[in-house]
Amino acid sequence: MKVQEHIGKISWSLADKALYFIYGLVTIVQMNFLEPSELGLYGMLIAINTWLFIVADSFALTNVIQFGMNNENEGKVNTISLTLFVLLTMGTSFIIYILKEPIAKSFGQPQMTIVLQQLPLLSFLLIPRSFCLKFIYKHHLMFKLFLIDLVFFGVMSVITFFIIGTEKHLTFSRMVEIYYWGSLFCSIVSIIFTYRYIKFRIIGKIKLKEILKFSFPMMALSAVHTLPKQLDVLIIQYFFSTTVVGIYYSAKTLFRVFEETVNAAIGLVYPAAVRQLEKQDYEAFNSLLTKSISFIFVSFLVIVIVLELGLSKFFITTFLPARYLLAIDQFNLLIIGALGLPLMMISTFLNSLKKNYLVLISVSISTILSFTTFLLIGKIGNENLVPLGYIVYIFTSGVLFYFFIRKLSNFKIKNLFFSIKDITNFILNILKK
Repeated sequence: MKVQEHIGKISWSLADKALYFIYGLVTIVQMNFLEPSELGLYGMLIAINTWLFIVADSFALTNVIQFGMNNENEGKVNTISLTLFVLLTMGTSFIIYILKEPIAKSFGQPQMTIVLQQLPLLSFLLIPRSFCLKFIYKHHLMFKLFLIDLVFFGVMSVITFFIIGTEKHLTFSRMVEIYYWGSLFCSIVSIIFTYRYIKFRIIGKIKLKEILKFSFPMMALSAVHTLPKQLDVLIIQYFFSTTVVGIYYSAKTLFRVFEETVNAAIGLVYPAAVRQLEKQDYEAFNSLLTKSISFIFVSFLVIVIVLELGLSKFFITTFLPARYLLAIDQFNLLIIGALGLPLMMISTFLNSLKKNYLVLISVSISTILSFTTFLLIGKIGNENLVPLGYIVYIFTSGVLFYFFIRKLSNFKIKNLFFSIKDITNFILNILKK
């Protein structure tokens, strides 16, 4: 896999992630008009909804790529995937809605009822987007991905500035309305861009049993895999306060640039890895594994060094109000975890090899250690150490993934620096032009 051969897809993928960065700046503007406690409530809503959709995606929508490459089965796989996805997302959302009061009481936060009652409508609005994005990644339509996210973030940005201009402040309810409108328009555009790639049938050689046999382990894996990343805010709420949740969420919002970069890479490499394994092209598979992980690691290493040298402190003190300054220490601690994110990508390759159980073992161990760390920090009562729980999860998972993949491929830890030559040549070629 040569970087130059995929420059078009990579460029639009990077452009798409640039939108996350730009909307991150809009989020910073939102924080200037939003109290940390209100941001904490909003952060819990997004975290719960995101976790639910990730789990449902792994159970239902991953099948679109895993089994949908076969033309004979594609239509039936799509039908089964969408049906399972709707049942799981909407069913779980309504169950949480019904149980919202006892859940809120257990966390000692009555306002959580307001958060949880938003889930059914939000889930309904996001279902088309989530389903259609699988076909965007399946066919590597990165330009259309860029346009879809441009609509999503663009609509939310316009509404944000309109509300700020007219009301001079933001609240949790206003933030939810902004997200509703962005989700609605984004889903409509997603359908327009992908309907020609989607076909539904009830006939096909593949059996539901075969799909479920793959889906249940994937769902268990994702449920555990994403607990520390998404539901950490609930643990923080239990031990601290909604204001602390808001501070931590602001640091994680800035950190999301790193996470979305890795997500973009996964969206590109997973379909490619599946195709190469189907063709039994193991040399190409190993090349994809090495170069994709190395490219992300080297890029992150440079960025983290610059941020730790003072850029992050300058940025936060310059653009955020004083009530969010506690986010500086949390963000500087959190970005250390960015160096472990490239190793987390190995799970994608293990899944493509159908070694899901190895990933499940790894993330189960990592999640236990992560939650133990969160509990200890909660007992100590030091809110500045809160990011350690997530960092422990990232590095523990990455190390365990590496331990397993080195036995299944020729990837070595020294390969993390493999792409330095490729990146250097790429930059030199651009400068020559």
